[in-house]
Amino acid sequence: MGNDILFNLSEITNGVEKKQLPVIVLDSKDADAINLNDIGCLSNCDTDIDSVNYIGKLNGKFRIAMHLKYNNDSTSGFYFYEKVKRKINITGRRNGMRLTLTASVPEGIETFDGLLENGQFKGTWSSAAGNKKYPFTFYMKLIQ
Repeated sequence: MGNDILFNLSEITNGVEKKQLPVIVLDSKDADAINLNDIGCLSNCDTDIDSVNYIGKLNGKFRIAMHLKYNNDSTSGFYFYEKVKRKINITGRRNGMRLTLTASVPEGIETFDGLLENGQFKGTWSSAAGNKKYPFTFYMKLIQ
């Protein structure tokens, strides 16, 4: 987790706490200077939406932002490495909780294969050459 911070946010309606929302702040070096765009949902996320923004890491260190549109069992969108900021288009298939995404890059086809659960997308990324496989975890952004 490195410089990631975990904490709970309270949902309060009419002065009454409704629920606790566990969140993660990626790469925060200072708890007093949190960027709202770096906050992801850990559980109790509102997953009943067709278009989702994720933040996360590949191999625990490469920051990635991802935008996905769900249309029944098909998925499309893009992702980018936050240091590079070049959009890479992705398409995929959703079968229950399993999601497989492919991206056409100059080297061939990259793959993200994993499970969707509680607003998180976790699994394994495979390089276009097939010689590299890294774990990834993406969190549904708190602010969509």
